[in-house]
Amino acid sequence: MDGLINGVTGQIESHYEGILELTNSHAKAVKGAALIASGLALIQVSHLPKALTSRVWSKKEENESPNPIALTVKNCLLAASGVIVTCCGIYTLTAAFSDPLPTPPPPPPPQPPAHTCEARLAQAKTTFFSCPPAKKLWDEVDQEGAFTITCMPAETAPTKAMTWLETREILISSGNTEMLSPLLFELNNLKRAKVGILLSQNKCTFENADAYAKLIERLEYGTTKDTHEMATHCVDNGYWPVNSLNYREEFAGNSKDSNWNTFEGYLKTQEKYGHTDFYRSKWYKACDPGSRDQWIAKNIDRWKAVLAESSKNN
Repeated sequence: MDGLINGVTGQIESHYEGILELTNSHAKAVKGAALIASGLALIQVSHLPKALTSRVWSKKEENESPNPIALTVKNCLLAASGVIVTCCGIYTLTAAFSDPLPTPPPPPPPQPPAHTCEARLAQAKTTFFSCPPAKKLWDEVDQEGAFTITCMPAETAPTKAMTWLETREILISSGNTEMLSPLLFELNNLKRAKVGILLSQNKCTFENADAYAKLIERLEYGTTKDTHEMATHCVDNGYWPVNSLNYREEFAGNSKDSNWNTFEGYLKTQEKYGHTDFYRSKWYKACDPGSRDQWIAKNIDRWKAVLAESSKNN
């Protein structure tokens, strides 16, 4: 009710100020018109216009004037006063019409709805910076080179988040309801950008696809472990909400098929769900394309089974 009353009161005050401004402008116009009329009247009373239009005065008129010189001076003064008053009236009238009406303040810039990816990402950044180790990580990554964070449509996003190491671009899926954990993971990923790019550019120096894929997985295990440890610190110290800690079960060894306290346990999970094969595929495509089709045919049934299980669980 108070909000409604305040809103109505504000509208009344706004209309009153507008009416007052219009009234003031009207008063100025009336005053200006009055001054012009008074000035013209003074000029008319002075008879100077008539004198100026007549070069010859009759002898009779001069004789009838008790003091022609005084009369002329008087007329000139009256005319001058009329001119001055008229000018003041013109100025006042011009000012009345040139005064602009009060300009309303510009509307505030539109704010993104709270449910949009951009709004949730902006809020996540504020929370992210509240945890000192996370803020330090952000600064370290930024010192290595500028990077961008962009939302991508959930419909076309291949994963919750991803990073293009070469362009230093982090992409966050708009389908994420929680932004802190993917943001933290991708920043830790970007922290290892130089090593990741070096391995990718030299993948064909590895003996086979297994050697390359497992080394990439070891690099990502470091990213995952650092993410878990930092998120644990931020949550346990009250900086972040509990739901930003995604890998608690895996690193506690309480997950039914995952124990990430060791790299071997982490690799077992990645092998099961086809993540390691993703890097094997990259090696085959770049380094042994002739054997790639045979490798795909050998593993495709297993990938279909993993996909079916994942779809059933979701």
